[in-house]
Amino acid sequence: MLLAAAWFIWSGIDAANPPVRSNLISFTAEDRKTVSITYTVSVRDLSINHSCSLVARDFAKNVVGEVVDLLPANTLKPGDNQRTVAIFTRVRAVNAGISSCQ
Repeated sequence: MLLAAAWFIWSGIDAANPPVRSNLISFTAEDRKTVSITYTVSVRDLSINHSCSLVARDFAKNVVGEVVDLLPANTLKPGDNQRTVAIFTRVRAVNAGISSCQ
């Protein structure tokens, strides 16, 4: 019983503090072939490389552009880091988002 309680406490704390957190702030269609996305990223370990995969989608929700935003080790500060990245697309995009961060 004690072991189960300890596991639940550990898993709750670990899930509440993931290695990388990201939050979409906004996106703007700059023109027919470019979307600008602004987001924040917060990492637990500043001494290793991280990256976020950002995607742009068309009206039918097809991916029309994707970019990997590299976050080199020791370039981020503790807490939220705001980033703005351009995603070049093959056709007009109507939305953009964060696919994943690691």
